[in-house]
Amino acid sequence: MCRWHVFAILMALGTLVTCSSGCAARGKAQQQREDRYQAALASYSEVLKPGMTRKEVEDYLRAKNVTFEHIIGHGLDDPGPWADLIRIGHEHHPWYCEAHNVYVAIHFTKTEPHDNYQAFDSDAVKKLTIFHWLEGCL
Repeated sequence: MCRWHVFAILMALGTLVTCSSGCAARGKAQQQREDRYQAALASYSEVLKPGMTRKEVEDYLRAKNVTFEHIIGHGLDDPGPWADLIRIGHEHHPWYCEAHNVYVAIHFTKTEPHDNYQAFDSDAVKKLTIFHWLEGCL
């Protein structure tokens, strides 16, 4: 083999090793973020139990100075009344979006008749999940 072929093969192998180690590092970082998200979900799930009222949940969050927001239906698999979202992290986002935020979503169910576009203090916790939300997309 000529020197050029040996050089090309060595460069290709070097590139492969570099890319492999970079992918492994990204995978490890992603797994660490997922572990933190699951830990946050477990922490909130220990305190915010199914059946608690929205008022109890939101009073608890306010007492702990936890910022939360309301969302309905947008990307959630549960079309029930407004869910509460607690931001716990963010991920890299595609160029066409402003953000990829990660939340603990507190899903509620109605305990008395009302429109899904309303949040009643009597709504009860149904479940807590991790929710990824691409925001500000074109």
